Amino acid sequence: MYVVPTHPNGMLDLDAVNIGIADESDEHTAATALVCIENSHNRCGGTVLSVEQVESITSLAHSHGVAVHMDGARVFNAATALNIPVSTLISSVDSVMFCLSKGLSAPVGSMLVGDKEFIRKARRMRKVLGGGMRQAGILAAAGIVALEQMVKRLGEDHENCERLAYGLADLPQVRIQPDQVVTNILLFSLQHTEQQPFTESEIALFLNKAREQGVLLSRMGEKNIRAVTHAGIEAQHIEQALAAIRQALQEMQRS
Repeated sequence: MYVVPTHPNGMLDLDAVNIGIADESDEHTAATALVCIENSHNRCGGTVLSVEQVESITSLAHSHGVAVHMDGARVFNAATALNIPVSTLISSVDSVMFCLSKGLSAPVGSMLVGDKEFIRKARRMRKVLGGGMRQAGILAAAGIVALEQMVKRLGEDHENCERLAYGLADLPQVRIQPDQVVTNILLFSLQHTEQQPFTESEIALFLNKAREQGVLLSRMGEKNIRAVTHAGIEAQHIEQALAAIRQALQEMQRS
């Protein structure tokens, strides 16, 4: 596997992708069979690749005879942010996986999408690896509800995430770029008023204090903290979350 670092917006460096693609001319090197991209991009804070960006990657990969798979766990969020049908966003990739859970709120489940031959091979591989479910209709029913009813409300999550981002930006200890928040994920970091970043133990203490106030946040990397908005969170909950975070920071300042 050859890892290509991503830009802050979640886009792969095309020159690095081009360099990383290997053919069968060198018997000492595994030939590249697949390029994988993510949209929206979790670790970049829910950033979104446009149709043009996706097509630039697929065009490059296809010119080398290499397929492209999209990790589209939150691809419906990406399409919502771009205000386009999800079918348009994924039209140039060879396969895509998306989650029925996460933003679409089903209790469990993901879908794999590709052409008929690809799905035939995927089903066989699933069986070879011991996969399969019986009496899965109740889960499938939840997935149908997710697709038919939950996609159209994703914009509410995006609005709430933006509201949270701008509220966090008003807190002196928070470092965030609220104008970069486009879906339902945001990343922020913490530092003292004298510009000294919070230590790992201070971040852990902050997360615990926020949890005590009913706000669940998670670490993302060494310094970043991740927040996600989803179904069931309304505008008033954002204000409650901001108040709880403010209180947690004030308690730490007093201690």
